[in-house]
Amino acid sequence: MSEKEKFEPKPPGEGYVYIKPMANRALIRTGDGGARVAIGGGIWYNPDIHEVKEISLNLMKIVIIRETQDALTTLDFNRADIESVFYMRVQPNEKGVLTAGQVLGDKTLSPEMLTELIEGKLDGALRAVAAQIEIKDLIQKRHELADAVQEAIGDNLLEENGLLLENVVITRVNQTPVETLNPENQFDAQGIRAITAITTAMAVETEKLRMDQEVAVKEIDVNAEKEKLDLEQNLAYKQAEQQRNIITFSAEQQAETTKFQYQMEQSVKQREYEMKREVEKARISQEQIVQERDIEKTMFVETARIAQEQAVKERDIERTLQVEKARIAQEQTVRQRDIEKNLVIETAQIDQTRQVQEAEIQKNLIVETARIAQEQAVKERDIERTLHVERARIAQEQEVQTRDIEKNGVIETARIEQSRQVQEADIRRGLAVDLANVNAELEREKNAVAVTKNQLELKRRLIAEAAEHHHWVAMHTRLAIFTLRHLDAEMIVNVIKSFSSEHAKIAVDTQKNALIIRDVEDCIKDVETIIEKLDVPQDNSATFGITE
Repeated sequence: MSEKEKFEPKPPGEGYVYIKPMANRALIRTGDGGARVAIGGGIWYNPDIHEVKEISLNLMKIVIIRETQDALTTLDFNRADIESVFYMRVQPNEKGVLTAGQVLGDKTLSPEMLTELIEGKLDGALRAVAAQIEIKDLIQKRHELADAVQEAIGDNLLEENGLLLENVVITRVNQTPVETLNPENQFDAQGIRAITAITTAMAVETEKLRMDQEVAVKEIDVNAEKEKLDLEQNLAYKQAEQQRNIITFSAEQQAETTKFQYQMEQSVKQREYEMKREVEKARISQEQIVQERDIEKTMFVETARIAQEQAVKERDIERTLQVEKARIAQEQTVRQRDIEKNLVIETAQIDQTRQVQEAEIQKNLIVETARIAQEQAVKERDIERTLHVERARIAQEQEVQTRDIEKNGVIETARIEQSRQVQEADIRRGLAVDLANVNAELEREKNAVAVTKNQLELKRRLIAEAAEHHHWVAMHTRLAIFTLRHLDAEMIVNVIKSFSSEHAKIAVDTQKNALIIRDVEDCIKDVETIIEKLDVPQDNSATFGITE
């Protein structure tokens, strides 16, 4: 026996077909033999005498939303927006399937068609239950609302439609916005009044709570600030009292210490003054001797160095002259005819230019040297005279003050000492001003020498440019420049000797005069630098082997 023959009975006759429903379906056969239901099994079916319907046993979900104008009315005449979900299916037994087949038919296969059919019953149940509950309980007790709705319509659906209501879920409940209510409707008007009263009372209560909270916080802040100020005031009182005691004690101790120190310092200062005066005299004398020796040594070394450098320069010049003479002689042979034409004119112009420049340079150097020497001598005599007068005045005042000290005692001695220090400070300031003036004048003289040097360089370049026309003319031009340098050297050497003779006279017995000596030495070095740049010989008798 095959598997099919084992599980399927034999057909009752000719033309029968055995059909089986799907697992989530049930079959209802009507016609010959009455209505028969097949759930989970098959059934013999003859198309000529029977009709078969499929009934869905699936769980169906029906969503009911009521809001705004369709919202539910509650016991306290408020409106409630609600969204509910109903889960139902055909009761899987012969009675339920037959009832569903007779009432619903094919609508069990489509949740949309089923919703259209039973939506009125579900809506009525929701409204009936909501009308018995206040909106507050409606929102807070959703499960009780769902149970009440399920209880209200469960048996009715089963009896009338063969549907089993398995569950009701309230997914959303909220008060309908007041602006959507109709104030012309008496129920909506009562709801609006109740909502307005509740919201107003809640707003007042909220504002009251907020104000009470602000007052409480402000009271806490005030009390805390008051306690803080009290503590700070007590602390300030105690700190002020302690500081006052410390200051009083410190002042008393400081007064005693100051008094003792003053007495000791007066005694020590008197002795130190005597010692410093003797030491200062010895130091000034020693420094003057050392400065004079340094000046002599520096002059000797510089003189030797200049002589050595001059000898080297003379040899270089002699060598250069020999080379130039040989080159000029060679070029003279090639260009003799051109030289003879231009020699007379060029020579006359160069001689005239040289004579004018020599006269002007010699005149300027003589005037500048005489003026510098005269001004320097006047300034040195003024400084020496001022120092002599001030020393005499200080010595006289000290002698008078010494006699007064012997009469007036220790206090007068301190006053005289202070007066003497002030006078010495005034003298030092006066000497510093004079010294600054001397330094400024020396700086101006150095600038004048630099200007003279620039003028000499300019004139030398002009002569060199004129010499470029011909090498023979260049030879005479170089000889003229050497002669001009020789004349300049005589003037500059006289200036150096003048500065050197005056240099030894400026050594005075104060530390400020050492600055004057260094400035004079710098001036001498500047003049010597000019000599080196001009290649001028130190000895007046040097002629570089050139005859005018």
